[in-house]
Amino acid sequence: MKVRPRFWLAALLVSSVGATASVAQVRPYPVSMPTSASHESSPCPLPNGDAYPYEITPTGTGPRVVLPILVVLDGIAIPEAKRIVSDVGVMYLAMNVTLAATYAPLTLKADGVASDGQPTHGVSAALDAVQKRYPRPPAGAVLVHLLTAKDLLEDNNPQRDGTDQILGIADCIGGVRFVGEQFSVSEGRYRFAKAGAPDDLIVIGMAHEMGHLLGAQHHYGNCVEGRTRPPLFTGSCTAMSQFGPANSEIFGAFERSVLRGYADLVGTH
Repeated sequence: MKVRPRFWLAALLVSSVGATASVAQVRPYPVSMPTSASHESSPCPLPNGDAYPYEITPTGTGPRVVLPILVVLDGIAIPEAKRIVSDVGVMYLAMNVTLAATYAPLTLKADGVASDGQPTHGVSAALDAVQKRYPRPPAGAVLVHLLTAKDLLEDNNPQRDGTDQILGIADCIGGVRFVGEQFSVSEGRYRFAKAGAPDDLIVIGMAHEMGHLLGAQHHYGNCVEGRTRPPLFTGSCTAMSQFGPANSEIFGAFERSVLRGYADLVGTH
């Protein structure tokens, strides 16, 4: 297995938070805590680190840019995938970036079963499987993203028992700039996600992992520019924060500036 720095959106369930009278309209999600270091000091393989800010011009917005992406589906039907990608696209439209997605199947063999019956798969192995199928993105695509119906696991989970601890992973920060590093993975099924909710964790997971490939790091996120919710509830933080279920379908100002800078570099104007 290829050894890589890991950029995970964590979703370890450490407790459940019940709604109270003061937060009666807030849908209670479990509190999320990061499960491992993000190793954000190890971006993609340039001798002196990634290009930002020396070669990437952060702008936040500008003329329309199209990002062609390949979305690989493991157990996710195309209509369901299109709904997810459409919602992710709304997040990127805040930067005037349009996602142009094509779809392809890929079947991952489960390596275990979660307590709720959902098949499981190691997260790094899932990323490796996508890269083995597509050593580089097909002509025209700037990145490849896998949406899987499996419950993604940390590599050091020996029981392979499924714990909803990870929503996704990206190859490296700024991966769109490097051949063989333009890959990301996220769960297309997550037991605490609800389609049509103001902040759908499946949508956030895909947008977040693609965001890593487009140069954004966890510490670019914040819990000020998210939707107005109590701390650690869904919607409190922006999309690149590593506190999974507390995130919202919103990129903050600095996140947008970096993402747009990378989109200008690799997208079609």
